[in-house]
Amino acid sequence: MHGFCMLNCFLSRPDEVTFTAQFDRPGNIGRVHIGKAEIEGYKSKVGSVITSRDFITNSKGGPTWRLKFEICTFPLKGKVRFAFSDSTADARDFDDAIITQQETVRATPEGHENMPENLNNLAIVLLQRFKRTGNLSDIDAAISAFKQAIHLTDEDGLFMPLYLNNLGNAFLARYDRTGDTNDIMASISAYRESKCFDHTSNPFYIQTAIFCYSRPATDYDGYPDDRLVAAQYWVGLSQQHDPSQVLAAYSTAISLVSQVASLSQTIQARYRSLLKVSRLSTSAATVALGLERIDLALEWLERGRGLVWNQLNDLRTPIQVMKPSGADYPPANITEELERVSKALDRAGASRELWLAPSAGTSFTDVRALPGFEGFLKPLIHADMIDHLPASGHVVIINVHEDRCDALALRRGVHELCRISLPDFSYTKAEGLRESLKLYLHASGARTRGDWNATRGMRREGGSGGVVKNILRDLWILVVKPILNPGLCGESKSLTLPEFAISSYIPTFQTLVDRVKKPRKVEPENAGIFMISQPGTPNQSPIPKPERNAAATVNRVINIMENYTCVHFACHANQNTSDALKSGFALYDGQLDLSSIIQKQLVGAELAFLSACQTSTGDESLAEEAVHLAAGMLAAGYRSVVATMWSIQDQYGPKVAEGFYASLIDSESEGLNADGASRALHYAIQNLRKSLGDSESSLVSWVPYVHFGV
Repeated sequence: MHGFCMLNCFLSRPDEVTFTAQFDRPGNIGRVHIGKAEIEGYKSKVGSVITSRDFITNSKGGPTWRLKFEICTFPLKGKVRFAFSDSTADARDFDDAIITQQETVRATPEGHENMPENLNNLAIVLLQRFKRTGNLSDIDAAISAFKQAIHLTDEDGLFMPLYLNNLGNAFLARYDRTGDTNDIMASISAYRESKCFDHTSNPFYIQTAIFCYSRPATDYDGYPDDRLVAAQYWVGLSQQHDPSQVLAAYSTAISLVSQVASLSQTIQARYRSLLKVSRLSTSAATVALGLERIDLALEWLERGRGLVWNQLNDLRTPIQVMKPSGADYPPANITEELERVSKALDRAGASRELWLAPSAGTSFTDVRALPGFEGFLKPLIHADMIDHLPASGHVVIINVHEDRCDALALRRGVHELCRISLPDFSYTKAEGLRESLKLYLHASGARTRGDWNATRGMRREGGSGGVVKNILRDLWILVVKPILNPGLCGESKSLTLPEFAISSYIPTFQTLVDRVKKPRKVEPENAGIFMISQPGTPNQSPIPKPERNAAATVNRVINIMENYTCVHFACHANQNTSDALKSGFALYDGQLDLSSIIQKQLVGAELAFLSACQTSTGDESLAEEAVHLAAGMLAAGYRSVVATMWSIQDQYGPKVAEGFYASLIDSESEGLNADGASRALHYAIQNLRKSLGDSESSLVSWVPYVHFGV
């Protein structure tokens, strides 16, 4: 047995596993459990690591074997406990980890090759507990253990620089606490000695290092987390010393992102995993663009964006794609298995469903073996994107990176990808504009819903220096104008984007492709708008002028939603950036969250108008994931979503909605659907703009409305 096959058998049927002479490496079982816990970020699996120690010790027998097991698995046990204590800040976990590492050191025979590593592991946990508690006895013990590890390691030992660096960290931590200059001098000495091992100009060692990172990165039997770390080192070394390998390195790293944040994890664990690689796709695309590989840049940007939403969308896609194929093709057993896995995993990552992910992978493999289904649920390639563009208009993707900024433009019928350089824009500039807007909105009260003029008054234009105007001007000159046809723009600086285009936004290209590939025809009997107005939500500010005060309870709303093509929420909203599926709308008796909406499988969902607070505001640390309600409603099946980037003024919300629906109903589309939604919002906002003007306070009132979808 090898890798995950062995692991899954042991986890599901431990009594049936027979250990042979080939499995006479006692650390392997503990390591297998560790890998499972690391991949899934699933705390209860830590118990499996610890339980496996007692299970193997008692069943295998023999003092020599048990001693081997103690030496090999005690560090693993401590590693798992410490890993989770570091994230949960549970002092008992730190205590358990330290006790475990101390037992490991005691169980290791004198002169054993593992002794330096075990001492180093003990010192690391002591150092971390010191940082939490400030107990000087911990840092003293940590320094002593680091020194012992160094003393027992050969001068040219592989881990000598690591141990020296760790010792330097420990001395520095004690200096920060005590101010003893002897500690800072000792820290500098340890750091200086460790740096002696760092650099070499010998190309043999550099190529060897690249090879040593590329091998584990491309080892399909390795754990995704470890492979991704190796791939990132491979990327860094290749960029500096061997550019011929950089595309292969990035390709490997990008392919591992979906495995690191896989379906076998909870939503929260996936987001934690994605934080580690939040900039990977934009960095990869930047390198690809520099090498004129625009096709790769497009694919890599897509594979690194909206991963969680795409996974949720994939859970429903199999059923929608295969049901029209008939009862016999694909085989009924595959269809039924996909249906089972889809429904289970669609329940938003509930802990008891995590182990169904391997079943999903097996089912997908079976489907891909069928003629015509070879690309089933695989990542989009640029040819798929070009072949499924909207009938009219352009699709523009903007990549902002420290090294360069570019826009990619695509249009139906034009197979050549167009790259537009944005030389005067920069990542630093974008960060500055975002920070300026955030500070201005906070000062203006636009982070809290209400009638600003009535409650606090809009800040006068002179007080803020025209912040919003300046931001819009910079975006027009530095980003929008270079993308638009210069023949249309001319030299005037007073023109605006709405004079040239009706804008829509999508979190991922997959969102667009799905809607183009699967057009809907709305049945007249299902066409209609379900409007939810909850003006008196407990613990929330009142929303004025509701048309009707219906009983907007969670159960009533969710059950009625599936009977209408369009839904309008005029209520408060909550965005949970740590678990997007727990974001939702505040109703009278509780929150209607996204997970409940997604589980409903709203087959006829067309349009969602979110007249709520900041429904398209995402998480700054996960910008590529579009962790906001608008993207969530697209994932739930709605083809078109109207949302806001910041809180809207209640006095203007009804005017925008009235103009929007008047334009939508007057459109030539059959039935009330998402067709024409972007145009309807465009006209409604332009009418509001005409009545308010372009003063600073007026811009904050009409700019935040955004259309998502097609």
